[in-house]
Amino acid sequence: MTRGEIWTVDIPAGNGHEQAGLRPVLIMSEIEANVVVVVPLTSNMAALRFPHTLQLMRGKLNCLKGVAVALVFQIRAIGRKKADGQLHQAVNALVAGGFVERTIPGKPNSRLQEYRLTEKGCGRLAEAQ
Repeated sequence: MTRGEIWTVDIPAGNGHEQAGLRPVLIMSEIEANVVVVVPLTSNMAALRFPHTLQLMRGKLNCLKGVAVALVFQIRAIGRKKADGQLHQAVNALVAGGFVERTIPGKPNSRLQEYRLTEKGCGRLAEAQ
């Protein structure tokens, strides 16, 4: 789990109108003492009316289904076991399949890690469009 990744997490119920349940989150911290700090995401664009929100655009590698809103004002610390890692597993499958490559090959968990499409990945993307 690396800062900047988007994971699917089971957020425990909180008070009031906080986001809860299985949903995508933006990882904001490295794991420390099996706790990770996350920002819940929503597809409800009306949430942009609140202060401390951030619009995230769909990208080739972020696995978002569309535009999302990061609800920074609902930042939470959760146990690592709550994260199921579906998106992380998908990225690893794309790397293993040769569709994307790491920009720092020897350090897959580096906080500076980024990914880029390979020639094979570009070809598959062109076929899909």
